[in-house]
Amino acid sequence: MSRTVTHSLLVPLTAQTGKENDVANFLINAHSIILNWPNIHQWYATRLTSASPTQFLVLGTYPNDEARSAYLTGPLPKSLGENAPEILVGMPIHSEILSEIVAHNITKAGKVSFMAKSGRTDAVKKFLVEVALPLIKAETDTISWYALHWPGTEKFAIVDFFASDEAREAHLAGPVAAALIASIDENFTGFPDIAKLDILAAKVKL
Repeated sequence: MSRTVTHSLLVPLTAQTGKENDVANFLINAHSIILNWPNIHQWYATRLTSASPTQFLVLGTYPNDEARSAYLTGPLPKSLGENAPEILVGMPIHSEILSEIVAHNITKAGKVSFMAKSGRTDAVKKFLVEVALPLIKAETDTISWYALHWPGTEKFAIVDFFASDEAREAHLAGPVAAALIASIDENFTGFPDIAKLDILAAKVKL
């Protein structure tokens, strides 16, 4: 089953040295709030597997701007802001979802970040929607896939979710990755930055 989402928050978090477990525990404890929060389609708290300093990524998706705004004024962002000076480095960054496909049973994730060349933003959007998305729909082991754009910038990201390491590795060696690499010279400023993530907590509303 697929669900159209149009609004998102992609929140990168960097832990202060020695505070990695505090950040992880905060996100795991936040899960109980998220489970009862209305109008969130999906919410994932993830930890990058090989980042130094330790980095986390929170992705939330919403049916409309009102739902996203309600979340932003809710208890979880407030608590994160209150705790940030003690455990975090950096501030949240908002993003916009272009397209998605979703199911469930998620334990692994990946994040690919890239910058469009000047004047190629619309071309990259078209590539993600018209080339990458149809290829993703043919990948039976890719559970959830999001293409994101930061409005007003050339910054893009893909965040995707899998049931196993094997599924993630197959995706990274598959046709979407090949198409992305083939379009680097034409559309991107450089090679995409690829990160692997483990899921700490998740809510998936189908």
